Amino acid sequence: MFRRAGLGAVILLMLATSSVSAAAKTVSIYSTKYAPKVVSVAMGGSVQWTNTTGVSHTIVTDQYFLGSYFFPNRTIKAHTTSGLLAFPEAGSFGYHDTNSSALHGTVKVPMTADATNVSVGATVNLTLGTVPASQGGPVYHIVQARLNGGAWSVFATTSANSTGFYPKQAGTWQLRTCLHPALGGSNTGWSPLLTVTVS
Repeated sequence: MFRRAGLGAVILLMLATSSVSAAAKTVSIYSTKYAPKVVSVAMGGSVQWTNTTGVSHTIVTDQYFLGSYFFPNRTIKAHTTSGLLAFPEAGSFGYHDTNSSALHGTVKVPMTADATNVSVGATVNLTLGTVPASQGGPVYHIVQARLNGGAWSVFATTSANSTGFYPKQAGTWQLRTCLHPALGGSNTGWSPLLTVTVS
């Protein structure tokens, strides 16, 4: 009985550990580059940085308003690995190294949908973040769509962590989102494209 309970506990621990590690990505810091330079994680997933060099490196977001939200500056000492940094919002998040102008990287986070094959007039529920963007202050998502590779148009601006998409034409729709600081400053990059097929 105790052996079975102990075995069950070990299996649960292994599953929990593998889930955490699967959600995390590691970026290596070299003297002339980040590797990989671009990394993708699921919404709520995490990134850590491993410093392979003999000097400290300080990672700073390209969008200053994220510094007080989820992407604070972090210094990684020589030959150490940082703690995990979670990315709760969809978008593309550029960063650089204050100690080397050659070091630039990007973390890409896709938004998700409850359906990607729907009929005209259906509602597609989009998740833009694991928490409302308003938790980062006066920040909101800009959400765009285009049909069959045409021009992009904004269909939602929201500080919530979700929104609806209501396609009125059949075809292949592509959706994307970015974070915008209401008080000024540059937007984040666009999230990876989400494709919705409408028939």
